[in-house]
Amino acid sequence: MRSYTFCTLASFILLSAFACKNPQDIPTSVETPTIAQDAALHVPADFSDQGIPEETLLELINNGDHIDFIFHELPLSMNQTENSAIRTDMLYISSSPIAGIPQGCAPMARKIYLGNGEIILEADLYFSQQCLFQVFIKDEKPLYGNLLTMEAVQFYGSLMDQAKASMPEHLRAKYVNPLDK
Repeated sequence: MRSYTFCTLASFILLSAFACKNPQDIPTSVETPTIAQDAALHVPADFSDQGIPEETLLELINNGDHIDFIFHELPLSMNQTENSAIRTDMLYISSSPIAGIPQGCAPMARKIYLGNGEIILEADLYFSQQCLFQVFIKDEKPLYGNLLTMEAVQFYGSLMDQAKASMPEHLRAKYVNPLDK
């Protein structure tokens, strides 16, 4: 229990440190991760290959006041309520869309974007060697997908490395940071 508490506390400190960065300090020219070109794609009905619309991102920035992260297999959950953290999260979304969800990719976490206590949008966060993207969901239907920026990959990689210390052995052996190639 003590290591779980320490890990959770350390994760919040790390999240705060990254979230408090001034958006002007984040480089605009960033190498964007790619998806294996030969991966078979699953394209859900109503899925746009254009990625998340700018209007939707602006709605999240202007009306979002809370992001909850629910990790599926990790002993970790977190939330962001600082406006700067929410804006930074938006910077983690690349402008490069995905055309579908590659076979074999599984989401690591669900992100819930809230505004005034109401769910604005949800997203599945995919974070593994060949799956570095986010799929936005409304009413449990995948609508848009965008690659993560390199800053996002570095942030989530650091977060997962910290969480790894408190993971059960069977999960620790399974987890591989995509940056460890």
